[in-house]
Amino acid sequence: MNVKTFILRTVVATVIHFLLGFLLYAVIFSKYFQAHMGPAAVSASRPVGSELVNFIFLSCLSYGLLLAYVFSRGASQSLKQGLQTGAIIGFLYASAVNTNLYATTNLLTIEVIVADILMYTFMSTLMGGAISFIGKTRKKLAI
Repeated sequence: MNVKTFILRTVVATVIHFLLGFLLYAVIFSKYFQAHMGPAAVSASRPVGSELVNFIFLSCLSYGLLLAYVFSRGASQSLKQGLQTGAIIGFLYASAVNTNLYATTNLLTIEVIVADILMYTFMSTLMGGAISFIGKTRKKLAI
């Protein structure tokens, strides 16, 4: 595993996750999520503007590290394979987390689960594509 490539992949995946997550969850679909959350979400959610952004970033970093690690352990992937792998990992991860939360809490509704799985799969698809692109580009440039 090339450490420089691993770090670059992690940084890029983290930034994509953080910025795209903000755009999708806080800007574009925020009203949808507010309208469709489960009954316990109102009391469990932090008020808008008081979210702990440093912990959101830490979450994005953890997932970015996971994807960078998985991609570093596998065979060299084309952009298409990276997009597909990112989508599969994102779908499985989001499905596991959301269905578990639905089964054990009153935070989510089926509508929120479906939306979150779709959005997380989309974000992971782009992250996987970027990670593969970085691996291919760094090999060609011998950086």
